[in-house]
Amino acid sequence: MGIAGGTIRTIGTTVLLALFVLSACDSMQLAEEAAHERCAKEGKEPMILDRQRIHNSAALTIICIDKKQVVHTTDTFGVDTLTDLDTLGATVISVAPMSIADRAGVKVRDVIYEYAGKRIGTAKDLRSAVLGTSAGDRISIRLHRDQKEIATTALF
Repeated sequence: MGIAGGTIRTIGTTVLLALFVLSACDSMQLAEEAAHERCAKEGKEPMILDRQRIHNSAALTIICIDKKQVVHTTDTFGVDTLTDLDTLGATVISVAPMSIADRAGVKVRDVIYEYAGKRIGTAKDLRSAVLGTSAGDRISIRLHRDQKEIATTALF
């Protein structure tokens, strides 16, 4: 029982941590506890981006975030983003199921850099742009995903 290995990768100023836990007990619970302990050392909370269970081991991919870094757009658009001074755009950390963003194909870890033809420099820029959108508007969104540029459309 215990942490068998882990990797840490930095995304801008955010740390991405993958924890691998081996155990005969509930390995996912142990991995989540290890994630909480790891982030608590920095005074932050873990946000779990991915969970995988293989036989008796569990792997979590997390980021340790300060709640003050999270910017919520609107419930209708359904995206929480992370304020990251090293990234140009709004880094998506959650997408509400069946939200406008979900139906438009926006995914966790996407970086939205253009909304309705306007450059998005920060998470707060995205929130302001979303707040200025009316029901019935069709909005073009450009984003980065896995080193690719993607264009999509959101219908409000």
